[in-house]
Amino acid sequence: MRRFRSEGACIECHPPAATLGAATMQLDLTDQMGAAHWSLRRNLALLIAGWALLVGAVNIGLGSMTRRSLARLQMHAVPGESKTPHSEDASGLFLDPVSAELYESLRVLVESQHSREAEVANRLHRAEHMASLGQLAAGLAHEIKNPLAGIRGVIELLRDESEDESQRNLFEQIVTELDRVNRTIHSLLSFARPSLPKRIPTDVRGLIEDSLHLVRPNLQKQNITLDVEVASNVDHYRLDPTHIRHVLVNLVTNAADAIEDGGNISVRAVTSPHTNDLFLSVTDDGPGIAPRLHDKIFEPFYTTKFTGTGLGLAVVASLVSRSGGVIEVMSEPGSGTTFFVMLPDEAAESEPTKSETKG
Repeated sequence: MRRFRSEGACIECHPPAATLGAATMQLDLTDQMGAAHWSLRRNLALLIAGWALLVGAVNIGLGSMTRRSLARLQMHAVPGESKTPHSEDASGLFLDPVSAELYESLRVLVESQHSREAEVANRLHRAEHMASLGQLAAGLAHEIKNPLAGIRGVIELLRDESEDESQRNLFEQIVTELDRVNRTIHSLLSFARPSLPKRIPTDVRGLIEDSLHLVRPNLQKQNITLDVEVASNVDHYRLDPTHIRHVLVNLVTNAADAIEDGGNISVRAVTSPHTNDLFLSVTDDGPGIAPRLHDKIFEPFYTTKFTGTGLGLAVVASLVSRSGGVIEVMSEPGSGTTFFVMLPDEAAESEPTKSETKG
């Protein structure tokens, strides 16, 4: 109900704000309320359906991602391990397929981690053993080196004063053997206390030629052909020429010792076009090395030669490692042997160009 009061033109006949009358009105909103309720129910139904579709899509996506992740985990699992998921765990409880896959993948990863930890522990133990062995070798070398120098001096004096040709030959043979022992001692010291690499800009091509010049006479005596190939992209590098010369001479000498009656030795040097790593290889056509011995040949004092000391390859591996490089062997019985030496970019940086050095 609404009252009507006097205002405007009505004031001439009626007092101001006087009640002139009242009116009552009724409005039927049933249809509008029904439409609003129906719209609300429809929107609520659409919202619920949308949430259901979203949850379903998320579940499908997560399931697909989980399966792909499990597949990747299985692909990186330890070779030889079973990739069939268990339907029952260690406690005897049966698992659903997804849980079984996850359980199997985790089991393989844990076993792989344990295997790696055991390998690291083994390497650490070996490193400690090699350090102790190196200290012992260094001590023995110093104790033997000085007396040998005195003995050699006396033998040379007796050789020079002797008038008997047979005695002089005998003394000369003794001096030769003493020199061989001295070389062995030098190898012991090199293995026990290798010097730090002193990297300087070095012409790799010239270094290879100079190194091989030292061994060519012995190779010719053994009727061994030496083939050298240095790629055109191999130029100057920052490396320790003394260490690399020692590595090349030892590898070529080792290859020559493996060849019994004539053969071929090839030396290669290339540079990786992508990483600038320097790769050296020494290949012979000797009898080869059994795969089970590939790791042993780099151990000190291990040798298959009657006159060998077992220190040549051990010293080579030590020098390469100190230069930040890696040495590997590839060989099969009856198919020859190849030693690969890789010096990474940080250990073999290219020398500045001539224009840069002049500028």
